[in-house]
Amino acid sequence: MNIFFAARIIICTFAVAIACLYIPPTPAYGLEVELTQNGTVTLHAEGAPLRRILHRLTQQGIGVRIDPDISLNVTAAYEKAEIRNVFDVILGDYNYALIWDRCTHCPENEFALAEIQIFKPGEKDRLQPLPAGNPFDIVRDPKTGDLYVRNEVLVRLLSESGQDALETLVGKIGAVIADHSSGLYRIILPDGIPVPAFLEMLKNEQIAEAEPNFAYRLSRPYAMIDPGVKPPGIYPDTSLGKNPPVAVFDSGLSPEFSRAPYVLDTFNAMDPEAPVYDTQGHGTQMTMIASGAVSPIGQDGRNMETVPVLSIQGFDENGFTSNYTLMRGIDYALEKGARVLSLSWHSTTQSAFLNQYLEQAGENGLFIVAAAGNEPTGAPVYPAAGAGVIGVGALSPDGSRWSESNYGNFVSFEAPGFAKLPTGYNGPAGIYAGTSIATAYTARLISGYLAGNPDGSKEDVNAFLRKQQAGAGN
Repeated sequence: MNIFFAARIIICTFAVAIACLYIPPTPAYGLEVELTQNGTVTLHAEGAPLRRILHRLTQQGIGVRIDPDISLNVTAAYEKAEIRNVFDVILGDYNYALIWDRCTHCPENEFALAEIQIFKPGEKDRLQPLPAGNPFDIVRDPKTGDLYVRNEVLVRLLSESGQDALETLVGKIGAVIADHSSGLYRIILPDGIPVPAFLEMLKNEQIAEAEPNFAYRLSRPYAMIDPGVKPPGIYPDTSLGKNPPVAVFDSGLSPEFSRAPYVLDTFNAMDPEAPVYDTQGHGTQMTMIASGAVSPIGQDGRNMETVPVLSIQGFDENGFTSNYTLMRGIDYALEKGARVLSLSWHSTTQSAFLNQYLEQAGENGLFIVAAAGNEPTGAPVYPAAGAGVIGVGALSPDGSRWSESNYGNFVSFEAPGFAKLPTGYNGPAGIYAGTSIATAYTARLISGYLAGNPDGSKEDVNAFLRKQQAGAGN
């Protein structure tokens, strides 16, 4: 860009936006983002993460660079407003720059917005390109209702001799072997070959076991926002002890928490080369619960050592993950020495591949806890109902079963499920409830037990949890 174009950079500061403090019991929000050539923007957002809004702009050809520590949620309604006026309001204390360049395809060779930069005052040197969003293309099976990634199949060969036959079949139909990890092949099919048709081809060839790359949606906690509640701080007062790490596979971690002393490491299971962020807020919440940075309401965590957490981002900006992504995250957790895996989400989908993978991880010393769900149907959900997995229900602050917690024989343990959190789930900080909180807290309890009993078996851990539930533990 020459000096004339550079001179068109606009740097602004602005006032703090006023956030809406209401979230319905099952949080959901709409998001509409449309930018015109002349720099006006239509924006309708209800508690939407800023990065998701920016991703929408990148899809319209706008470059975005942002300080990785900047994370906020936006509630706004604008119709064809000047983008400067919108950013003045929604970006709070942060600075921004709008960079305009000559538009070669526009009438009369006009200027158009080329890049947006968002940074803290005096810290423009921290700008980094916005991590590329890679949302899963999810479809629903009309017969079973199961979700899976469009055009993707996971394959396990029945014998080594089947590899040549698989490669021949894949080449014949124009498919691609995208990845090969832990004995599984991820196959990407051409648009003309539906997933069920390819599964039938493999069945006829008798060379492999296969299933769709099943997908799962992030569970939604209940939000009970109280504007008068002062959330706790980011860091706990306690220090790290000898507790073994807990791996939290969730929506990631907000950059402002990445340097917290309890965050041992982070990993983006969707794109291992990309940094971790959190457009949902749920993963950040679960990291804080699992570490002990925040204890559930009614639990005094001051006498418990803080737990180191491995924060694994596995859900995309739309709140979906896939089996292959989850398996990659499990591999990372084992590689980094995690002893507990916290899965604060659930699905009715049963995946033989995932069940086998979790069983194998358990045999390698990983204790797996998963949420029972926030709908009291009594029906089993997965992975909580999987073999060897500790399914967790939620208790109210008075110690009774929370009215919205699922139940059944697959629920091994019930734990406190209400917490006052300094970050929200697609919304502001406040009090949240759900089996997701109970799950992350259970992961913390197990880590504490293993610190003093490193050779503890599954039976030992289950006995410990029964004591906790009976009120015999601390």
